[in-house]
Order: sequence, then C-alpha cells, then structure tokens
Amino acid sequence: MSYVMRTITSYTDEWGFIQAFINSVLSADTNITLETDMDELEEEFSDSSAVPAFTFNIGGMYTITFTRRAAISSGVSSYYVTSDAASDVQIEVYFRDNGQDAAAVVKRSLRYMVISNPYCINFRIAGYTYSDLRSQSQISYIGFREGTAIATGYVTNGSNILAATFYLNDENSTPVVKTNRLPYIYDEMVYDSIELIKNKTFLTSGTIVKKLNVNAFYDISKAAKDVIYTIGGKTYYSLDEHTIMEV
Repeated sequence: MSYVMRTITSYTDEWGFIQAFINSVLSADTNITLETDMDELEEEFSDSSAVPAFTFNIGGMYTITFTRRAAISSGVSSYYVTSDAASDVQIEVYFRDNGQDAAAVVKRSLRYMVISNPYCINFRIAGYTYSDLRSQSQISYIGFREGTAIATGYVTNGSNILAATFYLNDENSTPVVKTNRLPYIYDEMVYDSIELIKNKTFLTSGTIVKKLNVNAFYDISKAAKDVIYTIGGKTYYSLDEHTIMEV
C-alpha cells in the first residue's frame, strides 16, 4: 500500500531528469512497472530525430504514456500524457516555463501522486506550477479490480472521482463497455454516522451491467475530500466526499 506525493526536480540534462522521474515513480509502488526499455529510451535521447516516449504499467489495470512534445532536435518544455484509462484525453504537462534543448543543464520539475492498495491504484500527475496534487492535479487516473473484472476511469483538474466515466472490462464475460457508477445515496436521517459500502454498480443506458464488491475501496456516507481517516483501526484516504480507499 502506498501514499506518495512527490516533486521531482533536477539540474541536469533532460535525459537525467527523465531517469530521475522514472526511478521515483517505480519506487513509489512495487505494482508500478516500466514497459519501456531504459537502454532503448537512452538511445532515443541521443537521436536528434527521435520523439522519446515511455510507458508505465499501473498494477496491470491501466497504462500511462509520456511522450516528448517534439523531437530531440527541438527545445521543449513539456510532455504529452495519455492513458488507456482515458483513451479520449491527452494532457500536456510542463516541466519548465520555456523550451530548452535536451542537452541543456537547467532546472526541470514534475509532480505526481500515488495512492494504492492491492485492489486499487490512483495516479495523479501535474506540471511544475502546481503545488498540491491532493486538489490540483491536471489528471487523476483510477483503476480497481475484483477478480477478473477491472474498472478504470479518470477525472481532470481535481474533480471528484464520482464524476468519472468508468470503463469496465470483465475478461470472463463482459466486453469493454463505457459505464457510469451510481453515486452513493445516503439517508438524511443517518447522515451523522459514517457507513462504508462495498458494492459498486455500473450502468450502460440505464441498465445494470455489473456489480463489483471491491476490497479496500468503498463508498462512504460522508467525508471531506482528500483527507486521511482512521476507521476501525484502518487508515483510509478519501478520493472525494463519497469515495474512500484503504492505504
């Protein structure tokens, strides 16, 4: 289980900065692996015509790819970020305010956050100008699993996870479908108590597709967003006002 929020800053060339960023992400959670060969990536940084890209595998649930904005011959200040958890979205994260050649030894920074347990991983990323990824991430990816069923989704600009549209993939029976999770509905009469609900219901065009009973990832009757709680002797992180995960 992980709860990591880091700013990666280096005063090296761009390849040194990318190495530091990759190594930091890999050390944040053992369930995150690199799908890109580091030796091949280093060669790309020495090829003026190459557009370097590298991909993280996030716990076998989704991938995140960082692609340099332009070829090595161009001075840039950003990377494009894409994911199969958000196939229709590409964001641009800036590591400095003006473009620099890859060989230039200058200050470069990126920020990321990982919140995870064996059943769920939330990965957030933002450029160097952002200060607190608990509320300001450019994009927040989420994936959780129950058996062979995996649900992935995303939100942007610090929005609530409940606002996400999830993609549900059940290898045994259900094809990949775009679904919505029902928000937690609480009874006003019992709002002063905290209740954890495991069931996640997914809909397509109003029809229930799947109900997942996910360990360590719950709906909650009430919570403040992005706060650590202790409930029943266990530690939880609230992704939004009605979504909480064990850490």
